[in-house]
Amino acid sequence: MLFLSAKIHQGGSDRGVYSEEKKLEHFSVVVAEPGAEFYLRNAENPRMLSFYEKPDTSNFLPFGIRNDTLFVFANSGSNKPRLLHEIYGRGIKCIVAKDKSYISLQEFRADTLIVKLNNAVLDAFFDKTKNQTSLLSLKSVGSKINLAGIHAGNLDVQLNGTELNAWDNSIVSLCGTLTNHSKISFWKLGKINLEADSTSNYGLNK
Repeated sequence: MLFLSAKIHQGGSDRGVYSEEKKLEHFSVVVAEPGAEFYLRNAENPRMLSFYEKPDTSNFLPFGIRNDTLFVFANSGSNKPRLLHEIYGRGIKCIVAKDKSYISLQEFRADTLIVKLNNAVLDAFFDKTKNQTSLLSLKSVGSKINLAGIHAGNLDVQLNGTELNAWDNSIVSLCGTLTNHSKISFWKLGKINLEADSTSNYGLNK
């Protein structure tokens, strides 16, 4: 594990909410290990923020960095925080979410992004960035994906037992496969080239 210098900030003092910060080395891949839950945001300086309420104390998620990859683990039992951590990074190219993990992308920017999920939940909010993503690739098994405000040239999906909902979006080209009761619901689509088995379906929100 790699732990670097930390700073303490007081925010929202009326609610007694505090935060503590740890600086991180650069990473371009994020792996949420089983049970890990956190927000992921864009920022120039990689770091992790831990939020807590008095009388609790800061309790950072265990993590490690190697080969340009940030591995984030869950705090278990009584050590599990009541408030989600925030992780900041720049130039993130790949996100992996493992069993029972949760990732919320907040105000996220990426020209090309690959996301792999296994029995996980992903909430992605691109609405405040309004940038065009040239390629978003989603490979998912037994998961749930929510996309808000995504504007992409190409969206490639390989979904198995996965539900994908999107709104306020603009997708030029959607391609891929849907199997094992997968479902896609979009607000606006251009070209569609999907293969779906008899148990899966896709459509437009109205």
